[in-house]
Amino acid sequence: MLFTASIGTDEITFTRNSNKQVSLISSSRSQRDAAYRYDNKGLVTGISMTSVYHNTELLYEFTYTAGGRVEKLDYSIINEAGKTLQWRSLYEYQANGLLNKIVATSKDNAVLTYTFENYSDSCDLDPWAFISHVSVEEMYQLFNYPVMSTMHRFPGKITTSNGAGAVQKIVENTCTIQQQLLRKMNIKKVYPTIDQYDVSYFY
Repeated sequence: MLFTASIGTDEITFTRNSNKQVSLISSSRSQRDAAYRYDNKGLVTGISMTSVYHNTELLYEFTYTAGGRVEKLDYSIINEAGKTLQWRSLYEYQANGLLNKIVATSKDNAVLTYTFENYSDSCDLDPWAFISHVSVEEMYQLFNYPVMSTMHRFPGKITTSNGAGAVQKIVENTCTIQQQLLRKMNIKKVYPTIDQYDVSYFY
């Protein structure tokens, strides 16, 4: 898989294990890897991200509901000082199985709540097209393989609130779906605390 940007081309390489599951993702430009671990049910239990440039390991650890959906995600950093939990995210679902809310709490007790509404029609979503493959990016709680691989509808509205309940950001996603394939997405970001500011993206 090749990604081309103004800073150059990045080749993303996927390695699969004997069960045809992705076991390693490598980035040629960043020289970073993401190693995937699975349980005996085939569920991802851990994603370990490392770089040739330093000894710090970024680690996602997943636990699941009885129905196989992500229930908790712990994001930790491992270095010479040991393993330190950075964020713990808890997942809530609607009765129909759609993701309703993610509540993330940092090691310093800061809280971010992501609320999901206005889902698109059912479509074929490729999870690898949405996730950051070898690094931790904004909204990683949603954009990771274990969560995205269970989603067949995309949230039309994602609201981010802080621990006091104040809205920090609203993302509005307008999906164009044809024959159950996601053909285009218009993404608008609104920051209520910044006057008259929004950003739109087209894919």
